[in-house]
Amino acid sequence: MRDYASLYSALLEDLDLADESDNHIYSDMDFAQAARVQLRASFFKKLCPSGVSKHADDAALKKFIAVNASLPTGPFDFAPSNEAESCFWDYFCNHLNTCIQPNESQDTFDLDFIREHMDVGPGAAQKADSTHG
Repeated sequence: MRDYASLYSALLEDLDLADESDNHIYSDMDFAQAARVQLRASFFKKLCPSGVSKHADDAALKKFIAVNASLPTGPFDFAPSNEAESCFWDYFCNHLNTCIQPNESQDTFDLDFIREHMDVGPGAAQKADSTHG
């Protein structure tokens, strides 16, 4: 079992916050102070010391089913509106096909190969930062 009290104490020290239970953000706070208060407030948000939470499992399953149900059924049709989108779509389809269909050098479906070759790349990508990939 982890010592969450010590971890929380270290967090408060790192954030330079007093051990207060007031997790409200006020209009006279600067941005950095508000961010620190919000981080402190969110520390225990997803904590489940036993590692199992029936409520969290039920909520995750319910959300998964809802998102899955919202997806269109049938073949996906992408109609590119310009040449760049068309080139991207062709590249994506060809690259995906290469990754998921076995050939001489790749006998089986290889998730590690996909992870290695289908990352966001070194350039800018919308909604992807250095932790994605």
